[in-house]
Amino acid sequence: MSNNSKIRVLISAEKYDEAMNQTKKFIEMFPDSPFGQEFLFRVYLENGMEREAIEQLWIGMKKFGATEASIQAQQDI
Repeated sequence: MSNNSKIRVLISAEKYDEAMNQTKKFIEMFPDSPFGQEFLFRVYLENGMEREAIEQLWIGMKKFGATEASIQAQQDI
């Protein structure tokens, strides 16, 4: 099972601490991938850490190529 798949299974199983640890390892291995931020977003959101979740969402959007202007436009909606 790939690290990516393992993290998804951990999140689905509500094993958030383990998912967070695996996600941080994933980000170290693949720092340019936006999927690490997606995983952290989900873990933080499930743990009531909305501010941290949104921060990870924006970082992931930038890795997907979103500009500051497009991110700001989304915040203004």
